[in-house]
Amino acid sequence: VTQHLETSKYIGNYKLKSNKEQVSQKCNQKSFAQARTNNQHLNEFKNDLTKFMIANDIPLWELKNAEFNNFFKKYIKLKLFDESTVRKIYVPLCYEDVLHKIRKKIGNSPIWVSIDETIDVQGRYVTNVIIGSLSSENSTKPIVLTVEHLEKTNFQTISKLFNDSMSILWSEKVLHDKVLLDTFSNVDLLISNTKKVFLKAPSRVGTFKEKCPNLSLPLQPTITRWGTWLDAAFYYGKNFDRVKEVIDKFNPNDAKSIQNSQQLFNDNSIKMNFR
Repeated sequence: VTQHLETSKYIGNYKLKSNKEQVSQKCNQKSFAQARTNNQHLNEFKNDLTKFMIANDIPLWELKNAEFNNFFKKYIKLKLFDESTVRKIYVPLCYEDVLHKIRKKIGNSPIWVSIDETIDVQGRYVTNVIIGSLSSENSTKPIVLTVEHLEKTNFQTISKLFNDSMSILWSEKVLHDKVLLDTFSNVDLLISNTKKVFLKAPSRVGTFKEKCPNLSLPLQPTITRWGTWLDAAFYYGKNFDRVKEVIDKFNPNDAKSIQNSQQLFNDNSIKMNFR
């Protein structure tokens, strides 16, 4: 056996077989690498198509549409995937991607939170949780964090929704000390009543400009733009005493808004809320 193993014929055949195995192994590795690359490109395509459909409000059931499928087969040479695959795999990936971008925008900045309640055409209670950064260095546009359907809206369900929403934003630990929640009902009353004091009242506007020549009139928030409420709150926080001085000069019997505003301006707890 030893003599046979040492013959030139055996050694030549052994080397030939080893070379064939090495070539075959390299081909297999190349094929596996190519297959992995193709699979990555395919997964990227599926993910990007899902993002595209969601961003453009294209219903996912359109993936079953024959013409929709034929277009991709003709021009991209790809067969579209099932709607169920999209919902199970790629929609959650898109959701996590958007959530990552929101977390990155907010960072460690203090935020404001507004919970908007409405009723849809089917009579269901729909709540939108909207957030935004309060940092002057990292300001953001209002961001819809989540939209939920509730069986009913009350203190208990809204409180649970708030806690759940903050856990979405900060999955490891909720930073409660960085949250400004829209629960300042008396502040809302002060802002809205002061707005009415100067509405269609040129003489009062004149008095205000006379007493505060370098100060703009109290800001008037737009209901559908929550950021304008913040601007108004900052305005009163900075100019509370000056506006109060003007309001106190008006006759409370002239308008209900004047009477309400004077009462609210003399409430020390409201002044503390602006700090």
